Amino acid sequence: MHSEIELKAVTDFPLAHPRAPYFEAFARRFAQLGEGNARIRLESDPRHAEAAGLQRVREGEADLAWVSVAYMEQLAPALGAATLPFVLTDSAMARPGALARAMAVFNCVLAPQGLALHAVMRGAEQLMVFRTPPDARGAREADLHSLRLRVTGPGHLGELVQALNGEPVPMPIHRVGAALRSGEIDGLMSSPGVWLTVAAQQAPVAWRVEEMSLLTYWLVGRAETPGPAEIRAWLQGAADEAVNAQWNALRQDDERVLADLAARGLVLRTITDTAAWRARLAPMARRFERAHPGVIASLLE
Repeated sequence: MHSEIELKAVTDFPLAHPRAPYFEAFARRFAQLGEGNARIRLESDPRHAEAAGLQRVREGEADLAWVSVAYMEQLAPALGAATLPFVLTDSAMARPGALARAMAVFNCVLAPQGLALHAVMRGAEQLMVFRTPPDARGAREADLHSLRLRVTGPGHLGELVQALNGEPVPMPIHRVGAALRSGEIDGLMSSPGVWLTVAAQQAPVAWRVEEMSLLTYWLVGRAETPGPAEIRAWLQGAADEAVNAQWNALRQDDERVLADLAARGLVLRTITDTAAWRARLAPMARRFERAHPGVIASLLE
């Protein structure tokens, strides 16, 4: 190869986000595998919703996009299996080969769209983060008592909030701080990283229901990668090493972020007895199974 190949990857994550180092490690490993013949340029614009990044890939304006799985179910409803409560959990992904099998299922759904999934980054257990203690506002076990929580967009996160008797408010991430200050929302479904970098000052209280909701971030590209055939091998090799193999490291990162938040005086309640929450949310999986038979079983086999 005589000229350098550059791939453009887009995201709406601020580069101060705790997951950004993994994006950068992926780009560095890609360049190493390409031995100076290829590079990835990461473009971050927090003003845009991640769905816009996915659209840019589909229209050929970008080669890759880091996309929250919450947006993927808008593209193909069967992908919503990854956002159902108590399905794609740390326990499920701890089984040997589980992530590779899940990615194969997702790629079967994406292929007719002309897209390919290269990496699934463990995002974070979704916390319910609040401006004021939720129990003081009437919330109790598996009941949010009409509190308004920001969600990434339409889909299962919104359904989850509704099933818990809350009001989901779809909103891009760059509006969250102002919406908390104004009282437009009472809180948000949030990763530890977003709580730390976006919402900690306005929302100092969080509930964590163990394994209820785990979001992932997907590296999606066009099915036909531009350039020589070696590019795809370098791309997948970098994704496997820098992201897909890092599930436990990413989980440990979140524990450190939560410890940091606790040291700053923020309040996190961890709920380990999840029976009431599972009972309230179980109809979501049953409805999904009727619409998409076998998908959940394929993920968890």
